[in-house]
Amino acid sequence: MRNLFAILRQESQSFPMQSQRVALLLSDINAFRLIPGIHRFAGWGRDYWMVDITRPLEELKELLRRWEPAGIIVEWLPNVTEEIVSLGIPSVVTVGDVQNLNVPSLDVDDRRVGELAAVHLLGLSLESFAFIGEPTHYGRQREEAFRERILKEGYDCESLFRRPTIARKYIEHWHEVRPELVQWLKNLPKPVGVFAAHDPMGRLVAETCRLEGIRIPEEVAIIGANNDPHICGLTYPPLSSIEIPWEDIGYETARTMENCLRDPQQLDLEPVLVSPTQVVPRRSSDFLSVSSPEVAKALEFIHENTNSRMSVNDVVRESGTSRRNLEREFRRIKDTTILGEITRVCIDRSKPLLRRMDMSIEQVAEVCGFGRHERFTTNFRKWEGCTPRDYRKRFRVSSE
Repeated sequence: MRNLFAILRQESQSFPMQSQRVALLLSDINAFRLIPGIHRFAGWGRDYWMVDITRPLEELKELLRRWEPAGIIVEWLPNVTEEIVSLGIPSVVTVGDVQNLNVPSLDVDDRRVGELAAVHLLGLSLESFAFIGEPTHYGRQREEAFRERILKEGYDCESLFRRPTIARKYIEHWHEVRPELVQWLKNLPKPVGVFAAHDPMGRLVAETCRLEGIRIPEEVAIIGANNDPHICGLTYPPLSSIEIPWEDIGYETARTMENCLRDPQQLDLEPVLVSPTQVVPRRSSDFLSVSSPEVAKALEFIHENTNSRMSVNDVVRESGTSRRNLEREFRRIKDTTILGEITRVCIDRSKPLLRRMDMSIEQVAEVCGFGRHERFTTNFRKWEGCTPRDYRKRFRVSSE
């Protein structure tokens, strides 16, 4: 079978310009997430035209009539996406596992997101758990899977579904603290692990706790989802989150669009669900360290210096205690040595860089504090059971 890119390059020479157009109907946040993956198809026979899906519906339909695109990539937006698909232009729905529109669709595996959040919080030796989100389709899927895993382990789970905020965009708005949220947080048995359905909700929980004098993570350990770097980094303390492979979803969406245009009769209309990649732990859920101030200081230093070649002595010096005492506390609380924790954190830091494909393995090794790539490879194989090169291949999306 010939490479899809080679086919597109050959056919693009004979396509009329109009037939090369693919309209991208996305919100700002999903454009930010998905377009890096779609970029890998740009220049090989398609001309992508971007339009904000939050425009008035009739405006969107008029633009599409004028543009006459060959295909449409559209995110799921109730009462809008159905109308767009009904225009009869070949369409792919992204970030929405719709099953009744008779078009291909791709989405995050939201149940797996909930499961990963539960596993992370259960691993902190907590006994109280809670979920907070909005009653959206993906929010309910994440809550159901989270709750099921918590109940399976013999614990209870409190859930709070907040009214959705209308006509505000995901990355641009701020929340007002509502009395019912304050009361809910105060009534939760402490310490408690809270899973927020998405990162802005996790940030809201963190801000509310801070305003009400509820300590994070000592009383409330928080994890969000989507791993939005802007939201997680601006939250205090930084927000743990579940990483979604948005670039891969963008790529797969563009590839499905190409298949749709080439041979619409052979399309698989079963929704494609893409699994989240991993938990990215940050200070908001670093619950295990709080029983030892020395370990807390050491962990903070390790997480903040993964791009430098820190030594065990550097960590000991920062902790303010003796190496013997700190090693004992690490064994008790983290079940590892200081060096083991340094290595684990640096390996975790390397994974998203390996998946990005735009850095060599040698560069990743340097950025993550390993220096020589041989040392990086040895430690990576020990912790992950494969080499960095094999790990990268596993996450490389085939272009065949």
